[in-house]
Amino acid sequence: MIHEAFDRSRRWTRHAYTLAGCGAGGIGVVQLMAESASHRWLGLALVAALVNGCSVALLRRRPLTGTLGVSGAISVMAVTLGVPVFATFVGAILAALTLARYGSARTALAGFPMLIAATSVVAMREVSAGTDSLFNVVYPVAYFGGAGLLGWLARQRAAQARAAVEHAATLERERVHLREIAAAQERTRIARDLHDVISHGVSLMVVQAEAAGEVLATRPQHVGPALDAIAATGRAAIGDLGRMLGVLRQTGDGADIATLLAPVRAAGVTVDLDQTGAPPDDEAMRTVVYRIVQEALTNTMKHARATHASVRVEYGDRIVRVEVLDDGVAGVTSTGNGMGLVGMQERAQALGGDVEAGRRTDGPGFRVCARLPVQAAGAVAT
Repeated sequence: MIHEAFDRSRRWTRHAYTLAGCGAGGIGVVQLMAESASHRWLGLALVAALVNGCSVALLRRRPLTGTLGVSGAISVMAVTLGVPVFATFVGAILAALTLARYGSARTALAGFPMLIAATSVVAMREVSAGTDSLFNVVYPVAYFGGAGLLGWLARQRAAQARAAVEHAATLERERVHLREIAAAQERTRIARDLHDVISHGVSLMVVQAEAAGEVLATRPQHVGPALDAIAATGRAAIGDLGRMLGVLRQTGDGADIATLLAPVRAAGVTVDLDQTGAPPDDEAMRTVVYRIVQEALTNTMKHARATHASVRVEYGDRIVRVEVLDDGVAGVTSTGNGMGLVGMQERAQALGGDVEAGRRTDGPGFRVCARLPVQAAGAVAT
């Protein structure tokens, strides 16, 4: 709306000055023909009236040139006729207003002295002829000053409107930028969730399939449970993918950490779970805890070749501590690409926490420990 108002204002002022110039020139000529038809300087006065009209039409595009023309027309009429026609007074008012509204500081400093000089010529001519007193010269100066003040106020109003337009444009750019950042963060979150779901589910199915192949020849009666576990893991992974791709906001809320243990145990790894304290109400915190445990167990299945793992989650008032230990012989990045550890670190950092991962110092195996501050948990959603 503001842009449209500016466009209409520019079109209106462009045509308004042209019409005002035509009117000033025409009125000046008519007034001269009516009042000074027999004056010997009528021809020169008529030229000055036309110059006044053309100068008024030129004010908007060339304020200084237009002011010079108006001032010259006033001076010529003051010298030849004694009293300029009313159209030149209107032209001087428009010149003062235009200098203040559209002219630069340099243009105004050059233009206003021209008007003052033309007014001085009129004053000296009338005072010397005894037709007016010097005190009455104050009135035209007040008129020109008032027109200049009006133009300056209009200039300030237009500057404020332009500032509002620029501010609105800046806010719109910031809104678009923030939306792009949010979209990028959402894509990153979805990629992490896809990695967690697919890596966890497929890794378990691979391990279970390998186990089934090993026992097929010697203990075929154990193949059935392994295949059932593979099917259950596949169905769970498909369900997770369906929920994630369906709403793109799957955060793992409502998913109990205990549900992660059954597929791991079915693959032959003994897993102990120890949870203390009450889980926080923050959905983002619960999601991060769930995903860290899921990724740590996935790495245990894929790389550690462990037989035992333990999961400990301590929900404190200020810190949530997650620790996953195994007795494997390899680390997270021994055969993998390390993306699981990166994902865990990113999730923890989003809540102001951190993740430590490395070989255990108290024996063989690997250790993942995450510390998540409860106070910062609600600040950022994963």
